[in-house]
Amino acid sequence: MFGYRVGIVTGFVSPLINFYTSGMPPITILPFILIKSIILGGSSGFLKERITKSHWLIAILAVTITQLLGIAVIYTATQKSNLALADLKLGYSGLLLQITLAPLIAQFLNQHGDKISHRNSPEP
Repeated sequence: MFGYRVGIVTGFVSPLINFYTSGMPPITILPFILIKSIILGGSSGFLKERITKSHWLIAILAVTITQLLGIAVIYTATQKSNLALADLKLGYSGLLLQITLAPLIAQFLNQHGDKISHRNSPEP
């Protein structure tokens, strides 16, 4: 909704906040989570700037791009295909949730975002 710059910043900051507040993800995989989160935020923002009609297409493409680049980065760093593919094997339910819920949330915010922000704004 806000473009690739906000996506990249959110992708960088969100895993760090999670790590510092809950200890998750473990420090050993935090760099990979950061990389994939930045890719997801950046690609979804980039795609949103170019594809204006379909939240579903944006979600599918952003998750696909993230997974392919993430697999490549993890394999390059570890030279272990089982680690590179572990996210797909273990996290497929999360991927399906991202593809399903992100477009629904984006549609809701596009339709009701102004009402929500005005309701929470202080009266002049």
